[in-house]
Amino acid sequence: MTQKEIISEIREEQKSMAKDKLLHFFVGSVILHLSMVLFNPYISMAIVAVIGGAKELIYDKYMNKGNFEWLDFAFTIAPCFLYLITLVF
Repeated sequence: MTQKEIISEIREEQKSMAKDKLLHFFVGSVILHLSMVLFNPYISMAIVAVIGGAKELIYDKYMNKGNFEWLDFAFTIAPCFLYLITLVF
């Protein structure tokens, strides 16, 4: 493999990783905001954490249906932290 091909492969991998993390962030945002219709914000944040954790631990790690990554969980619950920041300021 040439250096150019290696760099091209790395860039493609980065693009797919970025899309995956963005999808986790988006789904976390949707779950948070939809659950806030029925529950208070803190319960809604717990729901996001439980769903995100269950997806990573059960679906990805134990059932081997996906790729287990702690960073995916972090991006799923990131909207909760952004919501908390907006409450404080």
